[in-house]
Amino acid sequence: VPIVMFKEIPMIVHLIAGGGANAENTKLELSDTTISISGPETVLEAMDELVLGSIDLGALEQSKAFEFDVKLPQDVVNETGVTKVTATVTLPELATYTFKVTQIRYENLPDGLNAELAAKVVEVRVRGSAALVSKMSKEDITVLVDLTGATVGTQRYSASIQFSDIYKDVGVLGEYMIPATIKEDK
Repeated sequence: VPIVMFKEIPMIVHLIAGGGANAENTKLELSDTTISISGPETVLEAMDELVLGSIDLGALEQSKAFEFDVKLPQDVVNETGVTKVTATVTLPELATYTFKVTQIRYENLPDGLNAELAAKVVEVRVRGSAALVSKMSKEDITVLVDLTGATVGTQRYSASIQFSDIYKDVGVLGEYMIPATIKEDK
């Protein structure tokens, strides 16, 4: 006869750092933080927590609520009856600024080609602690276009955003694609 066990375990949501936001500078509140479950002893002994899912902070523009379904392994019974949990993420210590960046460079241009970047100014959105971001200027930011695998013609290329070393804790919001015209060297 299998032994049925009862147990209360925490429910958690993982935060994936990005865009200057991380577990230390964001606030996460769950509508329910624990769940009571029952089931076979062998299954429940291995369960120390129930991971509901994860939230990518880099994709988060502002405070937001997310809804997660409570999913349990087969043969495990939800004794609490909670089927959905709301995870509310707030960004109390972070500020977002937009800079019109003129330092735009490229790298990894294949041999025998030359490149002309169409963009003269790129609007870059950054996020970090208000104290840090408020000290930044557009001169602290470089847009670096990766021309790996570029071929003759005009197309958009992926760009990374780089900061002066003192701003390593600041993050970038969004993805950046910069048009470039590639020609053969004459």
